[in-house]
Amino acid sequence: MSERAVREIIALIAVELEIPESRLSAASSTDTTPEWDSVGHLNICLAIQDRYGVSLDMDAIGELTSVAALAALIDKT
Repeated sequence: MSERAVREIIALIAVELEIPESRLSAASSTDTTPEWDSVGHLNICLAIQDRYGVSLDMDAIGELTSVAALAALIDKT
């Protein structure tokens, strides 16, 4: 995953969860960020679909639960 992708994902997640970017890092995930609950995760995935033009199925949504995984995804786009 590229540093650019990590920065972009952190910015997107911060907006969707309404938290400061400084609370997030490449190691952040649903397990380490209390605000990143199921509703927040769905909003993040919808925002990624809109911004990057990707289509995420339910399996992908269930697996993309970290900044690192999301950054790796957008590196492929």
